[in-house]
Amino acid sequence: MINQLRLFIVQMRYTIKPFFYLPITFLRRVVFGRDAHLKQYFWDKWGFLDKHMNDILSGAESILWIDVASGGEILQLVSFLRLLKKHHKGLKIVLSTASDDAYAYAEKLDTIDFVFNTPWDFAFVARRALRQVNPNLFISVEFTRIPKHFLTAQSLRVKTLLLSGLMSCRMQEHPTLERTYALNAYHFFDFIAAKENRDYEGFAALGIERSKIVRLGNMKFDTGFLDIKESQISTLRDVFALNPGQKIFLAASVFSPEEEIAIDAFRKAKAVIPNLRLIIVPRFTKYIPGIVDYLKHHDFSYILRTELPKRDNAEGLNDTVVIVDTFGELVKLYHLADYIFLSGSIYPVNKIGGGKNIVEPLASKKPIFFGPHMRYWQEITQPLMSIYQALEVRNADDLATGIIDLSRRPDIQNALRDKAIELLHQYTDVISDNVRFVETILYNGKVAA
Repeated sequence: MINQLRLFIVQMRYTIKPFFYLPITFLRRVVFGRDAHLKQYFWDKWGFLDKHMNDILSGAESILWIDVASGGEILQLVSFLRLLKKHHKGLKIVLSTASDDAYAYAEKLDTIDFVFNTPWDFAFVARRALRQVNPNLFISVEFTRIPKHFLTAQSLRVKTLLLSGLMSCRMQEHPTLERTYALNAYHFFDFIAAKENRDYEGFAALGIERSKIVRLGNMKFDTGFLDIKESQISTLRDVFALNPGQKIFLAASVFSPEEEIAIDAFRKAKAVIPNLRLIIVPRFTKYIPGIVDYLKHHDFSYILRTELPKRDNAEGLNDTVVIVDTFGELVKLYHLADYIFLSGSIYPVNKIGGGKNIVEPLASKKPIFFGPHMRYWQEITQPLMSIYQALEVRNADDLATGIIDLSRRPDIQNALRDKAIELLHQYTDVISDNVRFVETILYNGKVAA
């Protein structure tokens, strides 16, 4: 009875908002709106997908629909999609997402044939969208926030897969997944490809048959996608108007109020390392005004990434802080940096305290500082801390002290680099293993050579 009441409350909470705003958004975006993207956004949300999609998918050998929550899930698919497309020229891939940044990034990938906004998760909307896409396989990455879609897919006899499935570190407590667990959503998947053994056991603990679960590794260890060429780094140095010999402190995926910690640490470290330069990448653009205010308060000059001049006109920018207001460059910036601070880890961004993706900065083989809230990534943080305990920081003083100390200890930096190479080597076959598994589902065991 309690579970039924909880499910009713969760479902009503989800339902009220879309229907309450339906007449308002229809008038603003469809009747009076002039933005074609916002108009299509409205129709996508209610399952009326762009008819142009039908032309794109016409004659497809097979159709794959992938739903992702954010850009992080797309980034781990880059090499996966490239390899899948290489093996199967007639395969068409459509991707849906509720993230504007992820949508914009996905549109740039030539491996994705069509992108649309994730529809509202109601059965009648899901049925409409599924019938239009008509996929041979419907995939969600890491988790799902649209359980009704996968339940509806089962009723339509569409195969379903959770790829790179995450079910450890108290995922059940994640605030955005309350509805997913209330609906027992993971029972709606035909197959689950779990990241690690602990995720495999986590899904099994939910009562899912072990015959449906396989452990295939963490696709965020996409070493092909994360391998950046020296020429790309050199180009980036020109774009960011960096002088030879400058040391770069990169504050990555910064959540508020950790911008204050990063800026304070930079101020203290720069007093000892005069050629240190700060590049700060906010997690969301909404944090930029707060970053600007704090920089102004401490008399730092700043410039947005989109306002950077050409290198020849970059006089006077030697000490200017760069705020990155673009999406998709962070992987390259990790390789540009000398010291990295991974935000969202000193103050937990939710009650789980899972931390942010450390694999991408790990691929740069540069020193990575992080806070104590990195629950998802202990298989990486613990080996790194066995080399240098001070990588875990709790405040600006810890962070500044660590940067200054490592600047004087190239032996420790080399040891951290070697450990990063060792950790990355353990996951070299993850992408190909996941591709083979999807091929087996799609093509009834006929796996490409």
